[in-house]
Amino acid sequence: MMIISSFRKKMYEFYNDKPLILEGANGSLGLSFAEILFEEKIIPSLILLTTYSSDINPIWHKVCSNIFHIKNVNDLDFQKRNEIIKGFSSKSVVNVIFASGYGQPNKFLNDPFSVIEANILTLLKYSQYKNIGSFAYISTSEIYAGIDGDIDENSDTKSKPQNSRGIYIESKRLAEAIVANILSNKINRTASFRVALAFPPRCIEGDTRVLADLISSGKKGVVTLNGGAEYIRQYQFGPNAAIKILSAMANGKSTLYNNSGSHIITLGNLAKLISKILDVELDIKSNLIDASAPVSVIINHDLINSESGYLKENEKSLEEYLMKAIESE
Repeated sequence: MMIISSFRKKMYEFYNDKPLILEGANGSLGLSFAEILFEEKIIPSLILLTTYSSDINPIWHKVCSNIFHIKNVNDLDFQKRNEIIKGFSSKSVVNVIFASGYGQPNKFLNDPFSVIEANILTLLKYSQYKNIGSFAYISTSEIYAGIDGDIDENSDTKSKPQNSRGIYIESKRLAEAIVANILSNKINRTASFRVALAFPPRCIEGDTRVLADLISSGKKGVVTLNGGAEYIRQYQFGPNAAIKILSAMANGKSTLYNNSGSHIITLGNLAKLISKILDVELDIKSNLIDASAPVSVIINHDLINSESGYLKENEKSLEEYLMKAIESE
């Protein structure tokens, strides 16, 4: 059990037998939410799932039998979403989890307009819908780009729009402002979650982050780290990040949370661990991954752990979580 029992009960009551909209159903966190809903036996009365262009992962059919699916890349499908959401909200209070684009920033950076559409235009439409009971926006810890050392929710941000990932980062920042200043005026419970390095319960196509690249190269015979071996990073298993979000929405009162993990490791040691799991050779190169990347960033997660009733001591080891993700592909 990852959540204190009283918190877990309230989380169940908050989401069970109510309509749910989940934007970004096949992403790192989308699949993590699916796993947690299934494990916790939370069965929404009906679900609207959105993906960019892919069919929904089969795990969703284990969660709920009453599923609507929209591909955001399809204009005709996109036009139907308003009718579906209005139909949802006419029946009951609707819970929304907005996770579009998390874990696949490079995919969206190849299509800058889709970043703006997903994080701004689609988001603003939720101010027009009635009977939305809760709205959880999945932001990113990349908002802290340019900062070294320890970070909490009150830390100032330093990233600039001219950053090569500026469209992604700034759209997330603006989306947080929309949630805090527009959606919160119409929706009873809103919060943004700056999620850090959450890896999915199974490897997914399109994830080009360092961890995914290490696993991908390892499956080809050699785990290859393209520099930055001394960089310190803070990983977490996606389903653990997901259950903290669900519980914080049901039990908490804050409107901004850092959501980071307790698995602190250098990228060099991470590469060694994956090499061990896959039983393949290791190649650590000396060139830098990104000269602008911070050497060490530690993101404080005390607030979300407290307001979600998260039992960090019940976590498994990083090696066990990685093995599960790799073996579940």
